[in-house]
Amino acid sequence: MKHFLIWIMAATTISSYAQTADKVLARVTYNFSHLRDTTKRDQVHTEEMLLIIGKNVSLYTSAFNVAQAGEIKQMMMKPEAQQGSFMSVSSNLRSTLPATAGGSFENISIPTLTDYFFFSKTHKFYTKEQLDRPYLVEEDAPKINWKTTNDTISFSGIVCQKAEAYFRGRNWTAWYSEELPFQSGPWKLNGLPGLIIEAYDENKEVQFKFAGIEKANPATSSAPDKSKSKTAGMQPEMRNYINDLDSYLGDEIKLPENIIRTNLSGINKLKKAMEKDPEGFFKSRMDAAPVVSGRTAMSTVSMTAGFTIGTQENNPIEKPEK
Repeated sequence: MKHFLIWIMAATTISSYAQTADKVLARVTYNFSHLRDTTKRDQVHTEEMLLIIGKNVSLYTSAFNVAQAGEIKQMMMKPEAQQGSFMSVSSNLRSTLPATAGGSFENISIPTLTDYFFFSKTHKFYTKEQLDRPYLVEEDAPKINWKTTNDTISFSGIVCQKAEAYFRGRNWTAWYSEELPFQSGPWKLNGLPGLIIEAYDENKEVQFKFAGIEKANPATSSAPDKSKSKTAGMQPEMRNYINDLDSYLGDEIKLPENIIRTNLSGINKLKKAMEKDPEGFFKSRMDAAPVVSGRTAMSTVSMTAGFTIGTQENNPIEKPEK
């Protein structure tokens, strides 16, 4: 771990990329748990999450999304890949989702489908929302008024200091390490003088537990991407979709290019419409999707299109401010 920390310190002295891209330096794994429904305290959602970090940019996403992206990319690189096979991934997604007690679809625990991009240098925050199709919401990075203490603890040899703050309806405790000079952390937690290694709210209904950190593999990162040459003859919407998967799989952290950009007001209107009539919402959005060569353009269709989240959520991570 000591040699790893020395490498991280050295890597962060290298000049950074522009706001839209940053070289991947390390990946942090968290064991995430969330009590989504306070009336069912025996059913706690758990999931493995990843924080992919560069010098000035980070991406927080579900390990499920990363694994799914890899499978989709492999499938779509095959010569026989067609619209039908792409859509079959969406239709088969339910069978791959982790289920809570009972195993019925009503009890399926949907993985985290939202990605969070944090640009510390420009104080910008981008949220990638998956509704009928992917949307990108830009906003100023939230300012968290952390109060640091003298308490310390060690996670896998990483010495951390304690900080506390009230943020988005919850009282948070975070353990951060100045040995890892990144201002990032899980979810929307950021702004400390070191990487947030572990965090939880006062009732421990939401917890991000440190599960490991590894530096990016230089051998893998420097290897040429053979997929670029293979995508040259593909239809544009398929090529664009594969290119955007590289925000998960590549050696740079970058915003997806082929995505609908909106603001908080716009995305909230879509969410309300979806909650009011999920079936009608997805049908109308699918009907409105452009048709290319007699088929729906896949770049406009989210991998989760048509899914109705069965898990009741009366205890969201982000709660109304007091």
